[in-house]
Amino acid sequence: MFEIEAVELGEERVRFCISFDVLIGDAWSFQLLAKEMVQLLVNPDLELPKFDLSFRDYVLAEQKLRESELYRRSWEYWQQRIPNLPPAPELPLVKSLESVTKPQFTRLSHTLSRELWQNLKQKASVAKITPSSLLLAAFSEVLTTWSKSPQFTINLTLFNRLPLHPDVDRVVGDFTSSTLLEVDNRGQDSFTSRCIKIQSQLWQDLDHRYVSGIEILRELARNRSSNTGALMP
Repeated sequence: MFEIEAVELGEERVRFCISFDVLIGDAWSFQLLAKEMVQLLVNPDLELPKFDLSFRDYVLAEQKLRESELYRRSWEYWQQRIPNLPPAPELPLVKSLESVTKPQFTRLSHTLSRELWQNLKQKASVAKITPSSLLLAAFSEVLTTWSKSPQFTINLTLFNRLPLHPDVDRVVGDFTSSTLLEVDNRGQDSFTSRCIKIQSQLWQDLDHRYVSGIEILRELARNRSSNTGALMP
């Protein structure tokens, strides 16, 4: 599930080619590994500090958390939300998903200039909007433009390292979780107002992140008759 190779380029130059399966670590974990690898390359005799926590310990502690008041409150919160969660965005399709036998994915990217990005962050800061909420609202705006309904639910990835131990940020493992976010753009609000509303909903949901989006989807599937009604992109 991982591979590291060294390519000799001559003149005492070496390039390392590193491949990791995302099943064994999240983005933060790979940054940890890269940092430690650089430290060891610079100083091969370095002894990295040891600590007692393992990813297995974290998983067991997280499972134990399900018996806590925190989890119970989160579960009650989502039980109240689930009946009223809108479906996924209804986007126009070239053909039905059932007829697609070999799905293909294309990643599209664009880089904002430093000046424009700083400008956007400054305006967001004045409105007390985080950069993440700004981008999320912009993404939701695009979905609203194309969706049959301006009210929908989307699935967000979370790097959910719960503070269950002082060394949790030093552990390599897949801490990825998810949460479901309701977007309601039915009104004629300004974009700033929509940003604030989406951010407020997200923060409220994150306060109850002890129940994962996967558990919520399973509960949705049990509550809805349609096989595809609980799928959120």
